Amino acid sequence: MLLIKRTPYTFLIICAIIIRQSYQQNVPSIKTKNKQLRFCIQNHTMSNTLQTFWHDANNADCQLDSKSLIQLYGQFMVRSAIEEDQCSTLLKHQIRKKIINLISSQLEEALIAKALHNDEELKQDLKLLQKIDKRVNKKIWETVLNEVYLFVELKDIIHEIVQLNEEVELIALQSLLNKVTLEPQQMETLLPLLTFHIISLNKKRTSTVATDKLYDHLYRRLPPVLRLLYESSKQPLGLLNYQHHEFLYAPRDNGPDNERRLALTWTETKNSTDSDGHLLVTFNDQGLVAFGNRYGSAIKYLYADVEHQAAYFWIGTGLKSDQWWEIIWPHQSVLSESADYIIIQNENTKELLCATLPYDENRRYVTLLSAKKNIENPACYWLISRF
Repeated sequence: MLLIKRTPYTFLIICAIIIRQSYQQNVPSIKTKNKQLRFCIQNHTMSNTLQTFWHDANNADCQLDSKSLIQLYGQFMVRSAIEEDQCSTLLKHQIRKKIINLISSQLEEALIAKALHNDEELKQDLKLLQKIDKRVNKKIWETVLNEVYLFVELKDIIHEIVQLNEEVELIALQSLLNKVTLEPQQMETLLPLLTFHIISLNKKRTSTVATDKLYDHLYRRLPPVLRLLYESSKQPLGLLNYQHHEFLYAPRDNGPDNERRLALTWTETKNSTDSDGHLLVTFNDQGLVAFGNRYGSAIKYLYADVEHQAAYFWIGTGLKSDQWWEIIWPHQSVLSESADYIIIQNENTKELLCATLPYDENRRYVTLLSAKKNIENPACYWLISRF
């Protein structure tokens, strides 16, 4: 009786023995209409590695799981680099196609179910593929995004992506960025979110030649105004109203009570030197922004007051929902030729932050206006500057 030492590849060895025995009895069953491919599989002068791979991947009695298939593909890639010929090239494309179909199906199901972050086996498969052939991973993400983007929230997809291995995450974010740029209606809210996650990834990733090159390529594609915002977590910035050329600031002496200060705008010259117009930014995991200003040892955060339809700086502990703001990049705006400004929308009220009527001869009210009616109102556009 033949004894085989039990190893991680015992299953593959047994499969290979079964297949080789079938060679001695008759010609293997070939399930393909491609005559050239059928010839290559039956060609006994071809490498046994190629024949074994094809049959292990397709034989009904010897199906491989995704991990085994990917590992075998890795062995094949090494061997085919030495034995490259017409048949091995053809088989390589066929096997690559099979892996793409298999993993794409699994990834699509995981994204629809919002379960990728819990699917450790699939995440490991994607990581392993990245080491063997990153082009396969890129194709998988392109295929899946084309299938799911119409009925799965892209924000949910981003949430799943950012929990992957960093190199796989970069490939996935690149594919999603490509998809978003082809869908202008998605760009206004998703491009800021993608920018936030791409820049956040750079702060925690391990620097390698591969990740550095991919990150630099992604970074150059991001709008400068968004890069400036999401890179400002450690230094103050200013918000300059596009229409009136006045800075948003937090006055120290006017408000309905001791805890609130009415947000106003003031002249560009005044606020460039006044710390009341120097804002600190804080981000949450969803890429939302909180704008704060120092008040002694405390920080006042900008919030949307629903009752008065106005923006106030509130002195208090913690950040509440009305203090978080979503960034919109007005790609389709009538003023989009400049592309260097943003729209700021309150997460709670969904209204826009706008500079409107004069408060006095030097200052202007900052109010909340309907997003539907004012998305192209230049009074609701803000430039970002560093001090």
